[in-house]
Amino acid sequence: MKYLLILGLGMAVAAPQAAALNDRTTHDYTELDRDLEALMQGVVPTGAPSLSGFLQVRYDHSEDRPIAYAFDQNGDGDTTDPGESGVNDLGGFFVRRARVALSGHHGNFGYHVEVDTSVSDILREAYIDIPIENLTARTGFYKSGVSRNSLVRANELFFIERSEIGQMFEQRDTGITLSGSASNLGWSVTVQDGRDTNGDDLFLAGRVVLDFLGRGANIAEGAYGGDDQIGGTASLSYFDDGSTTDGTGWIGEVHVSTNRYSYGLEAIRLEDGGAFATPGGSSIRDTRTLAQMDGTPIILYGTYMFSPDRWEAGVRVQDLDDSTDTRFYEGSVSRYVDGHRLKYSVGFVTIDSDNIGVDGNLLQASVQLAF
Repeated sequence: MKYLLILGLGMAVAAPQAAALNDRTTHDYTELDRDLEALMQGVVPTGAPSLSGFLQVRYDHSEDRPIAYAFDQNGDGDTTDPGESGVNDLGGFFVRRARVALSGHHGNFGYHVEVDTSVSDILREAYIDIPIENLTARTGFYKSGVSRNSLVRANELFFIERSEIGQMFEQRDTGITLSGSASNLGWSVTVQDGRDTNGDDLFLAGRVVLDFLGRGANIAEGAYGGDDQIGGTASLSYFDDGSTTDGTGWIGEVHVSTNRYSYGLEAIRLEDGGAFATPGGSSIRDTRTLAQMDGTPIILYGTYMFSPDRWEAGVRVQDLDDSTDTRFYEGSVSRYVDGHRLKYSVGFVTIDSDNIGVDGNLLQASVQLAF
C-alpha cells in the first residue's frame, strides 16, 4: 500500500512538470503555507529572497525541579571541593530560540531554509514548494502537518510553550507532502522517513481541514491578529509510523476566534504504540507506562484580549489521560508592544500528578523580538 502511495505522489508531482516543459503559459498556483488554513486564506507573493527571524529569551523558575551543578572553581582538576558541586532549584535564563530564515521564489517554485543557533542541530527547515496546477507539493525537511498547534510559528504562539500534542509533532522530518484546497475545505497527504530514518518503514499522515465559520480561525495562537468577525476551523488527522508496532493515532481539533477572544479543543487518540510513533517528544509520551500505553489526551484553552492589541490573557488545561492522572493547569499573560514582533509573556504552570517526579509548579517569563 505504501509503495502505491509513494508512486501516486511521485506521478502527481512529475506529470504536470513534464507538461510544463512544452507549455510556458503562466498559471496562478495555490501556495503551501505552514498550515492548511494559511493555504486557504492567501497566497504568498513572489519576489526576491527575504530574510527573517526572531529571538526568544526566557527565565524559568521552579522549586520542584532540582538542577545539579558542578564546576572546577579553583582549577585543581576536580569538583570535589566545598561549593563546587551540588543541587539547586531550577531558576535561570536561557535562549529558547534564535531563528534566522531565508525564503523566496524561483518562478512559481518556493523555497525556505531556516536555522536555530540556540540548539546543536541548527537546521530547522529546508524545503521546496512545487506548484502542480491547483495543488502544491512540498519536499525536503519540514513538519508533518498533523497537529495545528505544531504548525503555528513559534513566534506566533500565545502560550509560552506548545501544547503537549503540538510538541509531539514539532520535530521535522524528510519527505514529501501533497496538499490542496477547495472553497472552505483543505487537505494534505504526507510521506516522511519516520523513526527508522532511511529505512523503508515510513511515517504516513493525512489531514482534512474545514473552515466552518467565516474565514476560519486565526492562524496564530490566541486572539491577536484575528478577524473582527468570528471564525471557526475544525480538522481531523491520522498518522501511522511503520516502524512502530500499533504506532497509529487520530487527532481531532476545533478552534474558534475573533480579534478579542479565542478558544478551542485538541484531542488525540493513541493506539498502544501511538505515543512512540510521533516525531517529537512530550509529557504525553513520557508518562505512558506498560499499564496504559494507549489513551485519549484532551486539551482545552481560551484567551481574551482585555486591552485590544495590547494585553491578552489565557488559560489552558491539558489532561494526559495516563495511569498517574497527570493534568497541566496553565495561565499566561502577554503584552504586545508591536504585535508578535515584540512582546513580553509571563506564564504559570501547575502540574498535578500521582507521579511525584512530574508533580509541581513552574513560573516562566519570556521576551521576544522578531525581524
